[in-house]
Amino acid sequence: MMTWIIVLLAVDGALFLAIFAVLARIEQRLTHLEKKKARSARRATKKSSKSVDF
Repeated sequence: MMTWIIVLLAVDGALFLAIFAVLARIEQRLTHLEKKKARSARRATKKSSKSVDF
């Protein structure tokens, strides 16, 4: 009986680590995309401010 508990804990821990790794990867991808958007948005505002300049 004790071995089953140990096996279940090991499997549970492995699943937790796998889910955590996937979530960390998704978060990394999202922050990368946000930085990309911010960069392009900043570039667009710079262009518009130059064209408005008299």
